[in-house]
Amino acid sequence: MHSLIVLIFLVEDGNFLTEIVGVGIVRREDQDTMDWIMSSFKKHHHNNFQIIKYFMSDKNQTQRQAVKKICPNIVLLICLYHTIQIWKRQLSKMNLSSKQKEFYLDELKKLAYAENINIYEYRLREMVKECPECILSYFFQNWDDIKLQWTCYNEHHGTFYNRTNNRTESINQKLKQVIDKMNKMSNPLQAVTHFFTWKNFHDNENKRKIMRNFGSILQREQSEDEKKYMNYLMDGPGEIVLNEIKNKNYITFDNDNQNNTIFTIAKSKRETTYKECNCTISIAYKLPCRHIFAAHI
Repeated sequence: MHSLIVLIFLVEDGNFLTEIVGVGIVRREDQDTMDWIMSSFKKHHHNNFQIIKYFMSDKNQTQRQAVKKICPNIVLLICLYHTIQIWKRQLSKMNLSSKQKEFYLDELKKLAYAENINIYEYRLREMVKECPECILSYFFQNWDDIKLQWTCYNEHHGTFYNRTNNRTESINQKLKQVIDKMNKMSNPLQAVTHFFTWKNFHDNENKRKIMRNFGSILQREQSEDEKKYMNYLMDGPGEIVLNEIKNKNYITFDNDNQNNTIFTIAKSKRETTYKECNCTISIAYKLPCRHIFAAHI
């Protein structure tokens, strides 16, 4: 009997659908194996490898070391969900009451969800006042130096707002319906056969989703400008842009639009120009947002 581990590489395509671009079925996750997996992935995706900007995983050190070694130009990100789960496990090992563990976990979460570096640093100073040495020592040794990999304020360009590995976890749950939970099979090739049977089903489901979305978009009335965007963009990004155009009239600025090229959004610290904005839509999706559209009114 062979105990197998299934490793999945996913991307989110231009319609915001999950695409499986690599699968590894291995017997162990040591460093040599992970280096080989990453090298094989790079080899088989050589033509597209240069456009990969980010790699998100949990804090698995063998995976992360393999990415650093084989793909040094790719930015490493840590799944926010797994980050919080790691903190929970670490706190559970400490000699603290349940209320203390809950309180200190909330302090750590405040850092993760900080809206900018100033808020992060302020909350860190507050945490230093509140937390015992065992927590502070653990945090500064393992997390503060890599804060750009797990904090929400460090929104990366073009990540499609992915802060967790939820897509991978969803695929894993579905895979368990196809492959035995313990991944024990008399023939390793049987696992491969089972996997691709499921993958064909998954791909067909994605195609059906695209057709349903395309049909619903065609039924809506669109202005000439909206039609131009829809002719240029795929359906997923197109829907976001249409929604941003719809909401542009709700945006107000603190300064006079006619005399400025940089606009400060009312009741917000965000700024926008005629072409760029520091809001989530503009940064994460690299699309024109309601603030940019409002600046042109």
